[in-house]
Amino acid sequence: MEKEKLDKMYDICFFDLDGTIIDSSQGITNSVMYALEKFGIEETEREKLYKFIGPPLTDSFARFYGFDDEKSWKAVEYYREYYQDTGIFECSVYPGFEKSLKALKAAGKRLFVATSKPEVYARRIIEHFDLDQYFEYVAGMELDGGRVDTNFLNEVVGFLGLKDKMNSMPSTLSGGQQQRVAIARALAARPTIVLADEPTGNLDSKTSVDVLSLMKTSSYKFKQTLVMITHNNEIAQLADRIIRIEDGKIVQ
Repeated sequence: MEKEKLDKMYDICFFDLDGTIIDSSQGITNSVMYALEKFGIEETEREKLYKFIGPPLTDSFARFYGFDDEKSWKAVEYYREYYQDTGIFECSVYPGFEKSLKALKAAGKRLFVATSKPEVYARRIIEHFDLDQYFEYVAGMELDGGRVDTNFLNEVVGFLGLKDKMNSMPSTLSGGQQQRVAIARALAARPTIVLADEPTGNLDSKTSVDVLSLMKTSSYKFKQTLVMITHNNEIAQLADRIIRIEDGKIVQ
């Protein structure tokens, strides 16, 4: 990487694991195939399972195979039977990626891994490929998916008007309802900071106003800091503080 390009970059860089650092398609799809076979489902088209790469497994089993919550978690258990010893290392670092990490590290950048994969697995993979020398920290989920207090979750769901949608499939929800679900998931784990990247990007103007209002109100109600990234100046005006960035530099 050219030095002048590195100088224009941020000082802190976050990397996802699957699909960014490593090509994990073989291990993930093999593990999904193993899990589905336990339910009598045989998938022979590997490409059909690529959609499992990235999102939380429980969400994918529910969305693509109609599993309820209990069945989805059972599928995850079967998935891990194969993945924890075999599938985890059926992956490879993308060509040239380590070279980029060396250049970033040499330029004084601080590097972190942030993934929805269980942290214990993410750390094993990073260490297996000797990449832990470049990263200050590898952050992932708990093996139980970071499940939260039921009472608090019910409070969040009620506040967002989703109580009657608890057993609905994602495909049956409107765009606004899907965004509310995303907000509920973000709030449910009680994070101190909520990061929202273009949270209204695919919504109409009325739904956008509703979603933004909910996000701002919920941040006050649950005492959480909301950090929102947007190219929409009108949306930015809703913030208590605005930071403008151009070409990777803070300009205001």
